[in-house]
Amino acid sequence: YYIYILTLLLFSCDDLLEHSGPLSYETLILEGWAHFLDKDYEMAEELFGEVLEIDSSLVSYYSDALLGLGWTNLYHAKELSGSSEEITNQRFALRDSANILLLLAYNEMESYTGSEEVPYNLMSDLYAGLSYATSSLVLHDNFIYGEDSDELVYSALDYSDSLLSQTPDYYFLYDSININSNNIHLLRAQLYLEIHEYAEAEEEILQIDLISSD
Repeated sequence: YYIYILTLLLFSCDDLLEHSGPLSYETLILEGWAHFLDKDYEMAEELFGEVLEIDSSLVSYYSDALLGLGWTNLYHAKELSGSSEEITNQRFALRDSANILLLLAYNEMESYTGSEEVPYNLMSDLYAGLSYATSSLVLHDNFIYGEDSDELVYSALDYSDSLLSQTPDYYFLYDSININSNNIHLLRAQLYLEIHEYAEAEEEILQIDLISSD
């Protein structure tokens, strides 16, 4: 009887060991977004980061993970409260990192010629992320960029224009209330105001699909 129980335990342990290897690409991505939704940005960043450590021969592209890291950094920056120099620098570093990560994913997708199907929302989420990442650097921290602020504005406008051209009714799957086509139009209005193009700003506001009042 005891030998029988011991044998079962030994085989059970072997099964556990066989299935306790590294998480797959898909699992890491799903777990990363799950922690993103829970606002556990540090864990989300860790999980998305693990994808980048997978050997390139085993994955078709890293853009899903870069996208997750970019959005995670944007939201992490938004959650930081305070106006001290340390917090300001940390917030800027996260936004700058988000911009770099999303650009890496964008460039990878622009040159991607693999056979694996790309998720339908990937490019739209990249355009949206780059719109916010680029604009956040100028709308909130333009004192750092100085004369380069107009260039950032036009970049953000280009990304958001590509987004709305591709997906007019866009919404971000992981925060559809705050990131959707209405908010993109509002963001574009802010950007036009930044460069004193008031007619264009008004046109963007008029395209927001909300019940108006006097």
